[in-house]
Amino acid sequence: MEIFDSVLGNAFEAAWSGRLEGAHIDWLELSQWDAQKNRFRKKTAGGRVMAVALERGHSLRDGDILEWDEEKNSAVVCRIRLCPVMAVDMAALGGRPRDEA
Repeated sequence: MEIFDSVLGNAFEAAWSGRLEGAHIDWLELSQWDAQKNRFRKKTAGGRVMAVALERGHSLRDGDILEWDEEKNSAVVCRIRLCPVMAVDMAALGGRPRDEA
């Protein structure tokens, strides 16, 4: 198992989007909660076990590149899946007394 302690770039940056075109990408799928952690172990879609150990206060973003192999034209890229959320409109409670709201 390899340990990755830095991000090489992001797939959405102009410098990387051209390089990654046509490359084999092994996706590291993360939930939004996993992406906030700076240390974790997870399998990629291709079955590789990745250990991520970023500096304190750093987290991964969608499209972050953890590995790039020029010879094999392959990369490991993070894909962050957002969780469903519930939105509650509380505007109608604005004029009510505090204990009633």
